Amino acid sequence: MVSLAIRTCEHRLQRSLAWKLEGALDPDALEKCLKEIVRRHEALRTVFPLVGGKPMQYVNPADGFRLQIIDLRPLPEVRRQEECDRLIAEEARKPFNLNCGPVFRALLLRLAEEDQVLVLNVHHIVADGSR
Repeated sequence: MVSLAIRTCEHRLQRSLAWKLEGALDPDALEKCLKEIVRRHEALRTVFPLVGGKPMQYVNPADGFRLQIIDLRPLPEVRRQEECDRLIAEEARKPFNLNCGPVFRALLLRLAEEDQVLVLNVHHIVADGSR
């Protein structure tokens, strides 16, 4: 059983969501699932390069998505949550490049064998901004 705790952060023109996942997790299976979501939703692969000074819409191939994994388990236990919080804030502040993408990013922070945080970050240009 995986339990969730969700934290959101909106910064500039993007939305970051962080889920605390407790329980066994297969990072390869998670990446496969996220790749399938990206494959099915062209908006998550769309970029807006400038052509002749005007933005054009281009959909990147579906095979470019990667789940970034940072293993915090080697850190002393008392520092893991602090580093996790720092990395979540850093990801929320990281800008997007609309010319080449990606406009959707995923980060998995491993705190313990059955304790992880999944951070999803999407630019508002490809996501519904309603609450």
